[in-house]
Amino acid sequence: MRVGRKKPKGLLLGAAALTLFLVLSACNSGTTSAPTPTSTRPPETPSTPAATTTVSEGPVDRGSTSTPPPPVNGPIAFYSDRDGTLQLYVMNPDGTGQVKLSSNEAREVFPAWSPDGSMIAFSSSRDGDWEIYTASADGADPVRLTNNPAADFAPSWSPDGKKIAFQTDRSGNIDIYVIDADGANLTRLTNDPENELSPSWSPDGSRIAFSYRVDGDTGIYTMRADGAELVRLSRSPAKDLSPAWSPDGEKIAFHSERDGATDIYVMDADGFNERRLTWDGGFAPAWSPDGHKIAFYSRRDLHAEIYVMDADGSNQTRVTRNLANDVRPAWAAAPAKQ
Repeated sequence: MRVGRKKPKGLLLGAAALTLFLVLSACNSGTTSAPTPTSTRPPETPSTPAATTTVSEGPVDRGSTSTPPPPVNGPIAFYSDRDGTLQLYVMNPDGTGQVKLSSNEAREVFPAWSPDGSMIAFSSSRDGDWEIYTASADGADPVRLTNNPAADFAPSWSPDGKKIAFQTDRSGNIDIYVIDADGANLTRLTNDPENELSPSWSPDGSRIAFSYRVDGDTGIYTMRADGAELVRLSRSPAKDLSPAWSPDGEKIAFHSERDGATDIYVMDADGFNERRLTWDGGFAPAWSPDGHKIAFYSRRDLHAEIYVMDADGSNQTRVTRNLANDVRPAWAAAPAKQ
């Protein structure tokens, strides 16, 4: 296995991975007219640190943090084509109280909650290009963070809520960038002819997990939050995608195309002790804030629907039920009571 690689210092993608990852043609070309968002930033000029990094195999020190009391599980966001175009929805964890968040007819995908559950980041085509936006938890007051003709997808908040990592093809291939939550200080973290996808920030903020293709093999890797110190975790020859850290930082869930099907797996955060959690199909795992459950979507009942299971794979329960496709769940912490 190749273990050397240069990278600048500081997740509805190769052709096949891109199709799987975006689901439901989320990256199809075209524009949709929509209201002008509350705030728009000018075109960005990213900074790109110049140091190189080296890939290593095995565990790394993720640092230590004091663990706050477990958060209360809040709503689950997802996107769906139930109204004819891909838009954002939110619901209670049991599937009740489904409410549409999108306020226009643009395509809006890849919801990601801020750590406190008060805001949501997402990708939207409302201004003609796929850009990263943030909005209040109810979808109000959208703010555009990126401004580039490329496709910006898969936002992931840092645990302190100050930064957002995302993937973009603005350099010709797909790389991971990070930006302040107000749209300032765009920084490129990866720089490689291959694709780096689907960033997921570790709970202590020190590392970012992502999918990375090397020599045709797409696996789960981590890097420091500045883009340095690349570490390979998964070692299957199948495609391993959509990593998601457990709230305690001890595990990473992901979906994999191994064994002739796409299912949810979990491994320790050092890459060892992989376990398969689903056997009837599963994509895009999302941990509950208390770490006891995992939401995901599956096409096991013909249409893509959202399911919730215990973190060990037991008690798999379907929580959406319609003739449309509901995908990419994101689980929020319940906002703190005032």
